[in-house]
Amino acid sequence: MGSPLCSGRYGAQPHVFQRLTPMARPRDTCGMSLSLLFASLWVIAATIVAFLPYRAQFPPGIALLVMAPFIIVYMAIDHGLLVGLIGVAAFVSMFRNPLIYFWRKARGTLPPQADPQDEKGA
Repeated sequence: MGSPLCSGRYGAQPHVFQRLTPMARPRDTCGMSLSLLFASLWVIAATIVAFLPYRAQFPPGIALLVMAPFIIVYMAIDHGLLVGLIGVAAFVSMFRNPLIYFWRKARGTLPPQADPQDEKGA
């Protein structure tokens, strides 16, 4: 069986995030929620991608960049706004350079890139 706290006996207290965010959906089991499982797998995948050579990081990095907002919203629905905000902070911390690049590209403020021909010809 599970532990006494998981089964709800002996006056188990609600999870700390459920106390901080009353809108969070209560869970009736002590196992990891599906949203946290997806987030954990996403973090493991991002770590593996970080070990790849720089040129090989782009395709899986874009896939991770696209999946992250959905996982963060799913976590926020399951565990409340505080967990969602922590997820957003972690996401922005990990992807700050690509996000800065896409922000500058959207605003049209990318710095001009040097022409490789100019450097070789001189």
